[in-house]
Amino acid sequence: MNYKLLGCMSGLALLTLSGCAFHMSKQQCLTTNWYQRGFNAGSNGQRANVASDIVDCQKFHINVNSNAYERGWNAGIKRFCTYRRGYQLGSQGQANPNICPAGQLQQHFNRGFHKGANVFCRNPSNGFALGRQGSGF
Repeated sequence: MNYKLLGCMSGLALLTLSGCAFHMSKQQCLTTNWYQRGFNAGSNGQRANVASDIVDCQKFHINVNSNAYERGWNAGIKRFCTYRRGYQLGSQGQANPNICPAGQLQQHFNRGFHKGANVFCRNPSNGFALGRQGSGF
């Protein structure tokens, strides 16, 4: 068994993604294309997070079209969850966001991610870089 590869893969598994809180203004609540906002989130591999937008817009007594957001997110996540995107993230030493819906999309993405992560972990200096970032392996 290749313990360096196993260690590197463990380090990749421990990485986490972080995000910043974003609050919407009254003007944004009035003019947002909710389908496009959901699509952008999905195609960027972000979790569907219309709940925070609803809270922000309710402060101004403005309703969010959550159905349009969800339809957009579902279309966007299909664009994100590909073998190619998985490979790209894995080969760059990124964490698997575990965002792809169960089924074929998730399988294709994870296959690509695993192959890319193997390529990343074959370079010994990448394991050291993960350690410097505070990621255990």
